[in-house]
Amino acid sequence: MLGLTACGLQERSDFLIGRVCDPEISGACDAEQRCLPHMVDDTRFFDFRCRDSASFDRVDGVEPPLAYCDVEGAYVCPGALVCRPDRIRSSPDGGFAIRRLVCQSPDSPFGPPSVDAGT
Repeated sequence: MLGLTACGLQERSDFLIGRVCDPEISGACDAEQRCLPHMVDDTRFFDFRCRDSASFDRVDGVEPPLAYCDVEGAYVCPGALVCRPDRIRSSPDGGFAIRRLVCQSPDSPFGPPSVDAGT
């Protein structure tokens, strides 16, 4: 473990979803990966990590961490994943429900049909 720390490898302990990346830097992630935000406030995305399609698979029945996307194309899902509204979740302050766009498997039960950039 000391070797990993010394190299500065920054992996999330929940699912080892990928290294920290900067979406403004071309090639920040490997070819099959996308630099996606994992946290969002009202208007700002942050906590960017490299994700590939496999990092969205359930592990032992547990859902992977959410990665946010958009329909304008700035944050594109990897592989065959689609960008669509997540299930309804309560806001951090316990107020109104929010439904953010997230990367999902096309056959995910948590959302309407895929959001299309052309609509």
